[in-house]
Amino acid sequence: MTQLILGRIHLDRREFDAGERRLEIALELNQSDADALAQVALGMTYLGRPAEAQRCAEQFRAEFRQKILFGREPERPLDWER
Repeated sequence: MTQLILGRIHLDRREFDAGERRLEIALELNQSDADALAQVALGMTYLGRPAEAQRCAEQFRAEFRQKILFGREPERPLDWER
């Protein structure tokens, strides 16, 4: 979590290289953490790397469904596109 926070701070300060490195470290340390995946997806979007952001977002959705919904489909459709 510390790497995520530091990454976001660097991005907010427009220190893009340092922010990107911290986000990559955070992802290496927390590959299946839904919060980390969501935050890294946001950071990659901010850095102009939509393909990597999309990959993180898709992995987030899979982790969310597995860990929160226990592999089941939600009772009502989730609007992922909002």
